Amino acid sequence: AYNGSIKIKDPNINFISNLEVDFKEHTPSFNAVGDLTNANLSALQFSNNQIQLTGLLDVNFSGSNIDNFIGSAKFYNGKLKSATNTINFDSVSLKSSITKGNKQIILSNDDIQASISGKFNIDQLPNSVQYFLQGYFPNYIKNLKEAPVNQQFSFQVNTAYFEPYIRIFRDEFSGFNNMFVNGTINTDKQALQLDAKIPYAQWNHYAISNGVIGGTGNKDSLKLNLLASAFNLTDSFKLISPKLRVNTSKDQSQFNLIAESKS
Repeated sequence: AYNGSIKIKDPNINFISNLEVDFKEHTPSFNAVGDLTNANLSALQFSNNQIQLTGLLDVNFSGSNIDNFIGSAKFYNGKLKSATNTINFDSVSLKSSITKGNKQIILSNDDIQASISGKFNIDQLPNSVQYFLQGYFPNYIKNLKEAPVNQQFSFQVNTAYFEPYIRIFRDEFSGFNNMFVNGTINTDKQALQLDAKIPYAQWNHYAISNGVIGGTGNKDSLKLNLLASAFNLTDSFKLISPKLRVNTSKDQSQFNLIAESKS
């Protein structure tokens, strides 16, 4: 076993932690309790805005690599602070488990619950999305050298009062509260599915109210259906009860829109 400490003192991050590592079992276990007194997220390239993060960290997990770790990590008494806004949050937790070859990772706090479950390699998750997008937009999305295999997972996101977290990073966005998103990706069967309910979301002058999105796709094409009570294109132009269908394949998209307008 190893008992020691980690200390990082830098103009952009100050962190100190006790660390215990146990090598007695086949899979090593790690325990750490730390204090993040300051992290400049802009300097660390996590944000374009000047944001400071502080809080306490409690980690308890076992594993030899990123794909077989199980356990939990909790960041609590957290604070995000920008030049104009401050968010205090009680905690955010990350839990990972593996049962009969199926993984589950859960991220949660009072304002967001997110999970991913199934068979997947964590480092291949971005490639799993890129694998499908490349078929829809081959001239814009770089082709993968190797297609990801055996990526079969579902994901789910639920939000509560999530708007402050978005606006502290990107103030041109608002809304995204009480949102629900779920979907599945299966690279072996070349299939994906997406469903979402968005009570309200805004980006600059664009806004959607009571949006419902459904989508299905394979390696070559994507079909999306969008319903809403209203869709704002500008401050003064609004589509009422829009129904939008989109078929996309190989850099070409077909749109079918039915709506009333109000200006």
